[in-house]
Amino acid sequence: MKVLSVPLILCVGVYSLLAQTRAVINGTVIDTSGATVGDAKVQLTAPATGLRREMGTHSNGIYEFPSLPVGTYNISVSKSGIETYLQRLLSLVQLEHDRRPLEVDGFRLRDLSQWTSFTTNTAMNALTPISSVCNSKCDLCFEENAPYAREQSLMSLDEARTRLKYYSPESGRALFPSSRDHMETFVHPKALEIIEIARQREPNKLFWITSNGSFFTDNVVERLAKLKPIIFKLSLNAADPDENRRLMHTGRRTEIALDAPRAAPEIPDTFHGSYRCVAYLEHGEYRIDGTLSGELPSVCNSHSTATHA
Repeated sequence: MKVLSVPLILCVGVYSLLAQTRAVINGTVIDTSGATVGDAKVQLTAPATGLRREMGTHSNGIYEFPSLPVGTYNISVSKSGIETYLQRLLSLVQLEHDRRPLEVDGFRLRDLSQWTSFTTNTAMNALTPISSVCNSKCDLCFEENAPYAREQSLMSLDEARTRLKYYSPESGRALFPSSRDHMETFVHPKALEIIEIARQREPNKLFWITSNGSFFTDNVVERLAKLKPIIFKLSLNAADPDENRRLMHTGRRTEIALDAPRAAPEIPDTFHGSYRCVAYLEHGEYRIDGTLSGELPSVCNSHSTATHA
């Protein structure tokens, strides 16, 4: 397939290792609007030695070439796909209707059955991420502190229904993933409705859902209890309320988040969890019935992960 170049920008960082004998080149690919570009092809060449390496960017546009000989390198980037072809076409022609110019701001795929190129294992995974918006402003969050523009959007109910329509529980085939970053699920005002639609599509499959727990009010927990089995991966980061506010900036929802591991007494023995703290090499275990075993440090730079009993 021919690869067409598109207007992309490389943000490059270079540093050397091991007494100046090896080096690393890394950076981020963004487009002209400042948005990061995932799955772009980055090529690195050394004119003096002929060394050549190639890799694709991650979903957040980041790439890295480790352990390089110190020297001079050229870097190029390209992106293939239907969007690339359309950008190229629109740079050459002006679309019109009744002799009036048309400004194109999107496109629609005609036969979605031809685009089930993704394989997954649950209806929920065929949807996620449904939100690239977060109500926390975590000091330790890469996405929050990245020095470039980041998409912030919510999946519409129409998109959710369409993705579930083309998801096959038997084969796991699904439409290509959303380009959204995976942020706080329950910021989405329709999150519960989307999860309920996914549960209708796949009644008995275990779903994994990531959340900071700050939306786990009694009403939300009551509705989620009807959708089990579910595993919640709770990103709490700090068990002490003051430290949690300082690190995550969740505001008045801090207490709701910290109470999330105990907030579902009507789901007895359905969940239990562990609070893991990599920085302290300590851990404790929460159970949804409110019991706690082990020592729980006040500040943790990892995740509290609820697992299915």
